[in-house]
Amino acid sequence: MLTKMKNTLLITIVLLCSSCATKYGPENYLGGYSELRVSNDMYRVSFVGNEATTQEWNYRMFLRRAAELTIQSGFTHFTLADQLKDKVIVSSGVIKMINNPAKDVTAYDAKTVIAETQRLVD
Repeated sequence: MLTKMKNTLLITIVLLCSSCATKYGPENYLGGYSELRVSNDMYRVSFVGNEATTQEWNYRMFLRRAAELTIQSGFTHFTLADQLKDKVIVSSGVIKMINNPAKDVTAYDAKTVIAETQRLVD
């Protein structure tokens, strides 16, 4: 009887955890961000969600992590240096960090990205 209750409790915990949305933070078993520094001004950034997150939310968290890395590295803006791989659960790509972007360059302002995504991570 006790073993059956333990098994039932374990199954319940697993089911509850599997339905949890990915929280913003470093990648773990529920998802999250990861990065690899490619050069002084470039990172490969990924954000992995799960079945409980939307494609848009995953993309915004990818942009947020890119913005954080940009500011931490002493830059103000970033561009997407390669084709963004944006799937239902994963958003990833290489970012190039810059200061004072030219007007004809599509660049994200890191501070603006962080401000716009702050309510999503609180």
